[in-house]
Amino acid sequence: MRIAVFGATGGTGREVACQALERGDEVTVLVRDAARLELAARRLRVVSGDVLDAATVEGVLAGQDAVVSALGTRPWRHVDICSSGTARIVECMSRVGPKRLIVVSSLGASESLAWAPWATRKLVFGWILGRALADKTRMETTVRVSGLEWVLVRPVMLTDGPPTGRVRVATDGSIGRGKITRGDVAAYCLAQLGADGLVGQAPVIAS
Repeated sequence: MRIAVFGATGGTGREVACQALERGDEVTVLVRDAARLELAARRLRVVSGDVLDAATVEGVLAGQDAVVSALGTRPWRHVDICSSGTARIVECMSRVGPKRLIVVSSLGASESLAWAPWATRKLVFGWILGRALADKTRMETTVRVSGLEWVLVRPVMLTDGPPTGRVRVATDGSIGRGKITRGDVAAYCLAQLGADGLVGQAPVIAS
């Protein structure tokens, strides 16, 4: 496949790009600073630019089969890049394609906040990650009304590590805690590019 990846300088986005290249896909990434990517491959195209710039995003999307977005920020220097960047991606996809969009969100966004234990909701999601989850909730709303073939992937607590192949999936609120490696999240996102079973849904995933 020809896949556009946004957020490839982050841990999860880089895993997506690496695994896509390993399985033989052609990957185009948009990064603000190419030096931070630390990734080179024959089938990799690196575009330096801003995800908020429509012309740049449309150039990245041209000729692609699918999009994976793993945009994110840091709690100590938060910016609303998930909602604003995803809005720009969705806007451009509506004009130039493609139609399949996989977005990395989080447990705690939108209605999934109620699925977490009380202490996690109040201390972690409310105090530490409150702004980030509000941003992701706005992002999810944009994706839901986009008219695209979307899947919102909501991992539980992320850890660094390769894919283990052990992934539990729920859309009914039955997963409200746990951990999962970035490698497993990336593998799950890539698997959704060729599957239709969860299009239009927001699964929570955990190991």
